[in-house]
Order: sequence, then structure tokens, then C-alpha cells
Amino acid sequence: THQFMIKEASEGRDPRLLPSFASSLRRSITLLCVWLVMFGITYAARKGFQSLSSLALAKSMAFSVIAYLVTLFSQVIFIYAMPAVIIEKKSLLASIKSGLIFFKRFLLPTIILVLVPTLLYIPIIMVNNKAFGLMNRFFPETIVAILAAGIFVTFVMDILITTPSTLLFIRRRSE
Repeated sequence: THQFMIKEASEGRDPRLLPSFASSLRRSITLLCVWLVMFGITYAARKGFQSLSSLALAKSMAFSVIAYLVTLFSQVIFIYAMPAVIIEKKSLLASIKSGLIFFKRFLLPTIILVLVPTLLYIPIIMVNNKAFGLMNRFFPETIVAILAAGIFVTFVMDILITTPSTLLFIRRRSE
């Protein structure tokens, strides 16, 4: 819905929620499949990274940050598959192929577009690693506050990543 509304706005039209939602709903099976492929690769990358690390490293904050970045990179390579499904109405394989080609052509701008908002989440990872100590030191409700902050930061990150990457896709897809 967000990507379709960005497309309408970039064409000088007023974004409309209901038609955007209807368009996204029609493409939901393909979007789900793209998400499943992305999730599968992300899961495999994270498990592979965990199996390569020692137990002592796996409990460290550095490991959490590195694992997060590995997971993020495995997701970012598919960042343009979603706009290909929504905006260009491509099939599953065509959208993944198109998204990967676009990612390769605009590698540096994509990394910058994703890395900057991603840095917002690093403090959440650090606090999560210390969550049980904080819970014991203060109140058990501290965990709820940490989870709420994580959800909010994830929401903001999603908007800060999706909007510029979709605009880049819309403006540069014909090149």
C-alpha cells in the first residue's frame, strides 16, 4: 500500500488509501512468496553465521550487531522485488530477477539508503543484550518498554527505508 501510494504521489496524483490497498491485496500472494524467499535466505544466513561463530562470541554484543547486519544484508538484496511486484505488477521470479538487477545497478545508493536508518536499531540491540540485567535491577516491566521501543524504531526504520528505495526504483527503473 505504501509503495503504491508513493507511486501515485510521484506521478503528481493524490495518493488514495483504498485503491492502493486493493492493488496491494491483489498482489498479496506474490508479495507473500517474495517475503518467504527473503525470510528463508535470511534465516539460512543467520543460522550459517551462528554455526561459524564460537559460543563465547555468540553471547557477545558484537555478535548481535554483526548477526543483525548479516540478516539485514540478506534482506536488502531483495529490497526492489517488492516495488517490482506492486508497481510493475511482475510475477514472483520476474520481480526477484528485476529486483536483483536493480540492486546490482544501484548498489552504493541502496546501501546508503538502508544503512543510515539501520543505525537507529543498533542501540535497541545493545539494550536488548542487557535487558535481563536491567529487568533484575529495575522492574520486570522494563522488558515491555524495550520491546515497545524496538517496535517503534522498526516502524520508523521501515518508513525511512521503504520510501526512498521505492522513489529510487520509480525514478530509475527506466534507465
